[in-house]
Amino acid sequence: MHNLLMDNLLMHNLLMDNLLMDNLLMDNLLMDNLLRSISCAE
Repeated sequence: MHNLLMDNLLMHNLLMDNLLMDNLLMDNLLMDNLLRSISCAE
């Protein structure tokens, strides 16, 4: 039982890490696009 809980917590942490990484990557891509469109507009 303890092992199952630990595994679930680890999986949850991995999923959370992946979501955070995805969000960071998306933020970076959005920022890049914004910066590009701003510099193109000038």
